Amino acid sequence: MNKNLSALQYFEFFGPWLLSTCISIVGMYAHLKYPKETMLHALAMALPFAWVDWFFMTIAMNANNKYKILNPTQDTMFLIICQYTILLILNRLYLKQKVTWSDLIAWPIMLLGFAVSGLHLFSKLTGRKVVGPKSKRRRNK
Repeated sequence: MNKNLSALQYFEFFGPWLLSTCISIVGMYAHLKYPKETMLHALAMALPFAWVDWFFMTIAMNANNKYKILNPTQDTMFLIICQYTILLILNRLYLKQKVTWSDLIAWPIMLLGFAVSGLHLFSKLTGRKVVGPKSKRRRNK
């Protein structure tokens, strides 16, 4: 993450990003309480969520491209962690399913993976050079 950014610039990315993620998860699981509905009805319920998700995620990705807050790998990992968290909350509150200890133990494991990637912990621990985004672009040409 870029350390020279203001709180407003972070909010410009994380606000629409989190809103988009919440809308996406709710859209994917809202129809599960209606097991006898048709595929067309489930699609009709899910599509508005997908459109709103796309709208807010586009705003978030534009901010990310502008401010370089997360790289693509970190963005994907962060998306997985947030979706998992929102899914656990939705399972418990909306679908009334039990959240197990295994579900809760998986969460810090994912956070550890995000920290290892984002902070380059393994590279620093082993003394390997941390490759910056500009070096990666030159290497791929």
